[in-house]
This record gives sequence, C-alpha cells and structure tokens, in this order.
Amino acid sequence: MMLALGPALLTGLIGCGDGCRGSSYRIDTYQLDLFRNEKTRPDQSTVSRVSANDTIPYQKLELQLLAKPIFVSQVTAGGSSLMACDPVNSPLDKLKAMTITSDQPYSAGLPAGTNLAPFIHIFPYDGAYTQSVTNYLATAARFANDRIILQLQVAPDQIVRHRFTITVELDNGRQLTSVSAPVFVIP
Repeated sequence: MMLALGPALLTGLIGCGDGCRGSSYRIDTYQLDLFRNEKTRPDQSTVSRVSANDTIPYQKLELQLLAKPIFVSQVTAGGSSLMACDPVNSPLDKLKAMTITSDQPYSAGLPAGTNLAPFIHIFPYDGAYTQSVTNYLATAARFANDRIILQLQVAPDQIVRHRFTITVELDNGRQLTSVSAPVFVIP
C-alpha cells in the first residue's frame, strides 16, 4: 500500500504547480539534428547547430536525436490509479535496434545504405559512458532517452555530401525514422 501511495506523498511534499509533467515518459518521435562540437579544453566544448550543406570534419560532427516525449503521470497499482508528479524524468522505452545510414558511400567498404552504427559512438545523455552503438544496444540499460548524441569514429574516404537516416526500433516494436539535413563531411 505504501508503494502505491509513495508518488502521491511525494507530490504532496514537493507540489506540482501548473504545467506539472509526469516523471516518466515514452518517445513519440525523434528529430535528427546536426551539431558541431568544438573542444575548447579537454573537459569543455562548444556545441553549435550545423546548417544544411555546411562542411564539417567528421570528428566534430554530432548527430543528435531529440525526442518529442509523452509524459506519463498516472501511476497504477493494486487496481487504483493516482496522478503523481516527480522532479526526476526517466524514460520508459528501451532501444531494441538502431540503424544509421547515409544516402552516399561513406567509404569504399561502406557503400550507401550500409548500417554505420558499429562505427559510431553513442552518448546516451543519461550518465552512461560512451561506447559504440552496437555495444550499447547489447546492454541492459539501453534506454530511449530524450536526447541521444552520436559521433562518427571513422573518417570517410573523401568529402561527400551526406544525408543521414536514423531508424530506431523501440522494445515495444515501434519504429521511428528521422532524416538529417545534407552536410559535407570532411575526412
């Protein structure tokens, strides 16, 4: 019984106020945006949005999946439902698969349409450490966060105008696809 009342008690102590959003969320859609990450110091960087047809070195390119979350504030336990508000947001969905492709050949061994995920590192934006997308998807903590940052780890063979497509499959079977603006990637 205390477990079911916990969120309600927390709400009473903290208060929700206007515009209360639930603590948990599901992903409605992802939007793929491109950013330039300029390291200013080993522990600091400046990130700026990349415009269509910009030219950028592959090491500085970030592909960011920005979610449109659906906040869930209803807690159901023991046949009763409560509305709760918690200051900590957490994802309910997990990533099952992620495919990252380009409409152009990335290199001689990676023709257009090849899944680039094994050559991209993920920064899950939840405190998890950086690793390849392939390794991240093999972990238990592969949450579909509201922001996922991806960075290329392999240089392309030549400067080519790429348009990246990312398809995310969630553990519930839903597939979300987003396409980037075109960008010239420098080896």
